[in-house]
Amino acid sequence: MKGSVLPVISSQLRGLYLKAGPLFSFSLFWRNAEPEKHYVYKLLVRENDVVFDVGANVGLHSYYFSKNFKSIQVFAFEPQPENISFIKETISRNKLKNIELVDCALGAKEGEIYFDTASNNSQGFITETETGLKVKVDTLDHFITSRNLFPKLIKVDVEGAESQVLEGFKNSIEKISPILVIELHTPENDRAVSSFFQNYDYTIFRLNGLKECEQGKPFQKIKNLNATWPDPEGIWGNIIAVPASRLHEVNNYVA
Repeated sequence: MKGSVLPVISSQLRGLYLKAGPLFSFSLFWRNAEPEKHYVYKLLVRENDVVFDVGANVGLHSYYFSKNFKSIQVFAFEPQPENISFIKETISRNKLKNIELVDCALGAKEGEIYFDTASNNSQGFITETETGLKVKVDTLDHFITSRNLFPKLIKVDVEGAESQVLEGFKNSIEKISPILVIELHTPENDRAVSSFFQNYDYTIFRLNGLKECEQGKPFQKIKNLNATWPDPEGIWGNIIAVPASRLHEVNNYVA
């Protein structure tokens, strides 16, 4: 089946045509990827919103936004060449007019940086260590101001560089005040992300499991921002950072 273009038969991406291969699990043709995050998107995203998918990988979250919100504008940020090629082909094949691929990483400053492709395409990360691949780096501040954009939701999953993405957003975050859905990876990065948000009027929640999401309670307020894994009240896992101006959108869904 490798190389075959097949339709997704049963998931939130049903009807999307994807090329089968080593970049993602074949099971994604019939099951949802990270369905817990879909609950967040359904609750917090609206038609005509601008959404950023930072660390798009093969684009599954971007395709979700595109398929489920027809008038949304999605910007998919991805620096890994193999993933970029896959996203370009998928956008073209499915005529997804509301996704713009941005082939770069996001970080603390503009420029170039080495990229480690790791053991597979889903685990690549930017690094100071010299590798055979250099990628372009932009900042959220620069990209947002240069394009005059106001994203309502920013999803970030960049394999441990989440705090660097946020560092490049410190000049715009208060003006834009988006909700951020962030996947954390290490205690060191957890602490850096926590420290960043304590400078702003944000409340941090953890994304609950699928059972709680199906019960209408996808959010759990993080009580101790100075603790990390494995403290049950600390900051780790998938978090949702909500500005004070939008807390009313989540208050009814907190466990």
